[in-house]
Amino acid sequence: MLSHGIAPGKDGRGNPVRDRRRRIDVRWAPPFAPAWHSSCAGAAADSTGCMRCATVVLLLPALALAQQSPRDDEATLRRLRAELRAARDELDRLGAIEVPEPTQVRGSLGVDFTNQYFFRGILQEDQGAIAQPWLELDFGLGKGVGLLHDVEWSLGIWNSLHDGPTGGAGSVWYESDVYSGLSVGVGERLRVGVQYTGYHSPNASFGTVQEIAVNAAFDDARLWLGGGLQPSVTLAFEVAGQADAGNGLGIFAGVGIAPGLPLGSIGDVALSLTAPVHLGLSVHDYFEAPGGGADDTFGYLDTALVASAAMGRLSTPMRSWQVDLGLHWLLLGDSNQQRNGGSGGELLVAFGVSSRF
Repeated sequence: MLSHGIAPGKDGRGNPVRDRRRRIDVRWAPPFAPAWHSSCAGAAADSTGCMRCATVVLLLPALALAQQSPRDDEATLRRLRAELRAARDELDRLGAIEVPEPTQVRGSLGVDFTNQYFFRGILQEDQGAIAQPWLELDFGLGKGVGLLHDVEWSLGIWNSLHDGPTGGAGSVWYESDVYSGLSVGVGERLRVGVQYTGYHSPNASFGTVQEIAVNAAFDDARLWLGGGLQPSVTLAFEVAGQADAGNGLGIFAGVGIAPGLPLGSIGDVALSLTAPVHLGLSVHDYFEAPGGGADDTFGYLDTALVASAAMGRLSTPMRSWQVDLGLHWLLLGDSNQQRNGGSGGELLVAFGVSSRF
């Protein structure tokens, strides 16, 4: 940060000050000449540097005025007073400047392991090892205006690697999903967004599915005990392909809550417990019976208990690390039971490691 001072015995331009009979003749440049102001703007990313310069200039006329002798003419006094008013006006203007914030980029990555993989209640794999690595980048686009704030663009990839039957089609890379979404905060607690997702199978185990989803989440932390209920809703529209391999493009609706309870800390490790519940429904042709049969409105109910340990920044470029261990009970609707060999309930165990940067 640059600051503009006045060397002893020199005026605002660096010229010697002449002392004649205890009279100081201070000749200084117009306080806000373009060259002087542009040098300040180049010295700082915000208006702080300019404010300091303007403060110095604000004091110069008063100093010069105090050192003038009574024989000074009225023209000099009027000039100094006018420059003092100009300095005050410039200070007010600088205080009103809003400096745009640079685009913020954040990211997260992780890998999850599970004994079975169901996508929205639809069985994908229940044998062998299953690893699901993922990566997401979040770009802050601005603070927004009024009720709308914190505009964010997200770009990510999610994968599922299998060594069971679905990983034997020439590659263990069963699934790779690419998604991109835009979200914005509304008021203090609501966040809404829209997202495109392309579901692709690198080993050709299923056909590509594309969907566009709208979602909303409400942060009710501190309104209830613990971290609140954290309710969320999703409405997804298939635009190409079908997740259930049915006859028509489907519309999926999901609602969920994720109440959490902090358990305290052990050193720098914060412990918590979360009990998420998700309900998946078919609005239209999303859970058709195998072979293109009737659509089943109820798709699944997923109730879980997840223990988490979040660690503060370690000696790595990552900001934080988190370890999760979850136990899920999955209740399936009729059409999903048929895909699951007639079983209407499944117990899933999931372990994951993630980090933010």
